[in-house]
Amino acid sequence: MSITHEELRHELQHLKLGRRLLGYDPKAIDMLLERLVASYEQLSEELDRLAVTGTELTAVTLERDELRLRVAELQTDSGISRELGALVRDTLISAQRAANELRSEARREATELRAEARKESVRLSEAARAKTTALAERDRLDEECRMLGAELRRLEEQLGQLGVQASLGSDLESLDDVAQSEADDTARAQLPAQ
Repeated sequence: MSITHEELRHELQHLKLGRRLLGYDPKAIDMLLERLVASYEQLSEELDRLAVTGTELTAVTLERDELRLRVAELQTDSGISRELGALVRDTLISAQRAANELRSEARREATELRAEARKESVRLSEAARAKTTALAERDRLDEECRMLGAELRRLEEQLGQLGVQASLGSDLESLDDVAQSEADDTARAQLPAQ
């Protein structure tokens, strides 16, 4: 199943890979990679189609040459008038120009498609790496916040046992809010701009 560049860009921007205990869901990543491969296979088929167009242009050129030879034979054998000969020559020249223009256009389109495919491939790779890095950093910060929360609860229990919890409770809540706020700011800073 192939996807357009716009669909691929949209999916990468809204990509939500399921997390498991030890990382991301490999099936979701495999599915994304399969769609990327299919999209690039489609581009390859388009390039092949343009190559076939070039082959067809070569066939037109050969046919034109054969027509020139045939016209020369007819002029010699049947004494075709000069006016008809000029008309045929003009037609052959026009056909040659059209063939040259088609060949140039096919080459230009093939070059543009290759360049666009390369740029898109690099951009998608960079976006995927940035998103993966940001998600890993967010996971690390989430784990660190959980560990700090557990440590905070442990310290609260110890303070409660010492009879000091009442006076320090509001200070600890403030510290918890500050730690969570800093973790959220760091996670947002690591995410790529969308």
